[in-house]
Amino acid sequence: MRWYSGTDDGLDDDSLLFALELMRHDRRERIVFFDRAEPFEPAEWLAWCKGENKIFTMVFRNDGTPVAAVWFTDGTRTGRQVFSHFCGFGTAGFAELVRAGKSLLGKIAENTSIRQFIGVTPACYRHALKLAYSLGYERLVCLRGAVQVHGKERDAILTVCGPEEQREPDLRKNQLG
Repeated sequence: MRWYSGTDDGLDDDSLLFALELMRHDRRERIVFFDRAEPFEPAEWLAWCKGENKIFTMVFRNDGTPVAAVWFTDGTRTGRQVFSHFCGFGTAGFAELVRAGKSLLGKIAENTSIRQFIGVTPACYRHALKLAYSLGYERLVCLRGAVQVHGKERDAILTVCGPEEQREPDLRKNQLG
């Protein structure tokens, strides 16, 4: 895993542009950025990846093959919660994306103050929801008409992922014994 940090040990511009190229090659840019009217121009993409209040990461195999881009945005004031977004590349299958995603979430939690990852996923994106659930995200609620997907109002699923000990108890179960 590497992230954009503005230093020599992080992602450089070529890596960031390669992520965009991979999204476009697999026709995923429009899917991932469903709320944008136009595709990114390269300079705009670089500025977006490097923007404040964002952790932009890429996950790689040991041989250097990129398998996914993942970014975290809109952190809370405490730094404990962030919104999470992802795009798997066509270079990895589902099982590999799950392993990589779990590893990434663990590394982020280990190396930052982030403890909960929040997702707002269009309900029509069943493939993305399947991956989110496989990573440990739990469905909280359906948000009616919450997102615009290619100009159409769509429902979204609100999910959260965090360490087991921080999850709320299931209030539907009798907690008294």
